[in-house]
Amino acid sequence: MSIREVPSSFESEKMLLGQCFLDPTLIAKITLNPEEMSRDFHQNLFKTLRWLYEKDGPHGINPVSIAERLKPLHKLSEVGGFEYLMNLSSVANTTANAEHFQQLIRETAQQRKCIALGQEIQEAAYKRSPITDILELADKGLFEIRKGKESRGGEIGVVLRELTRQISTDQEPRFYPTGLQGIDGLIGGLEPGTYNILGGFTSSGKTALGLTMLIHFAREKRHIHYLSWEMGRLALGSRLVTMVGQIPTMVMRSNFKNVGDEQAKEYYKAFVQACEEISSWPMHLYDTRGYNVAEARGLLLSDNAKRKIDVVFVDYLQLIRRSGLVDREEGVGNISHALQVLAAELDAVIIAMAQLNREAAKEKRPRIHHLRESGRIEQDGDMVMLVHIPEANGVVQDDNASVFVEKNRVTGALGQVPVKFIRNFAYFADRYGE
Repeated sequence: MSIREVPSSFESEKMLLGQCFLDPTLIAKITLNPEEMSRDFHQNLFKTLRWLYEKDGPHGINPVSIAERLKPLHKLSEVGGFEYLMNLSSVANTTANAEHFQQLIRETAQQRKCIALGQEIQEAAYKRSPITDILELADKGLFEIRKGKESRGGEIGVVLRELTRQISTDQEPRFYPTGLQGIDGLIGGLEPGTYNILGGFTSSGKTALGLTMLIHFAREKRHIHYLSWEMGRLALGSRLVTMVGQIPTMVMRSNFKNVGDEQAKEYYKAFVQACEEISSWPMHLYDTRGYNVAEARGLLLSDNAKRKIDVVFVDYLQLIRRSGLVDREEGVGNISHALQVLAAELDAVIIAMAQLNREAAKEKRPRIHHLRESGRIEQDGDMVMLVHIPEANGVVQDDNASVFVEKNRVTGALGQVPVKFIRNFAYFADRYGE
């Protein structure tokens, strides 16, 4: 059997590294990770070039200076030796095609990753691993390859360059306003890559609050995925139309038959207009009842490969089917941790609705420890918000509702935000003059 050659970008790597000697400012513009190069000495040289550029600027990028730096450390051979450096410094006469060489290097690195992933999947299958584990391995591996698996860490100089680039260019701020000014004034919005908990009692408005935020995100053209373990797609669609069209819930549920003809015509007109607006939103609604977290993750990774997802709603956390023979608390904890990791993988805002336990009803307002199976959820969440609509003398006080920010790992700001619940249309709005 013939031995197949592993994909390599050796010549492209030589040309790109040679261009760094020709124009050292190129070093700061290269977006490759050193590990994407196919030879160890090229990886080491690229790391060295970055290190020297950050330390000494462009003047230190020449074979002699590099040799003088590395020889006392006995590391010159790790970058190919002095003769190899001299050869590289003369291979390029232009940097015009640097982007082309980067693309070739990245593609061959992805090809090598595909080979390695295929071997992992094959090994897992031969070991008779559970099919859900094998599929999760495949989904995660393919997602990382598609994404390029950019490093989440690195030298502080690299991090600061990324931060400077973000601030000094016209990039959008790294947070998404919720549309409720009281909440945004306190926390500034929700940041991509974070896992956010939206807790409440049964029928306390946590889904309504989530959908209120969803409408604002959608109108800002955020790409949204709503995964529901509680309601079907038609029920979700009906709620959105009710909220956007300002159609009373009971009128919508009766198909406009519990009002007069003229009123029915007005509501139907509002229904059509709401449908036209909603249909233009970059949004997917999924009925995920019966899904476990691995299956939901696979769905999201697959969709994200086609188009970047900005916001994911999970409704609600404790209803997600647990995997394996684990007790409820451990199972919910594992699901919560998986969602936290997924937020970072997708670089998306994940908002997970969560149920509060019955003990909370005995107190004046909900607190973070009232989350069912709260230990792991409280630990994993970057942001924990609890919605509360109080009662007085047995009457629900919709105009006196609040959202309590109980945890905020992003900015640290905590507090009570006054809101009001518009029960007729099942959405939340700001409460002013408090």
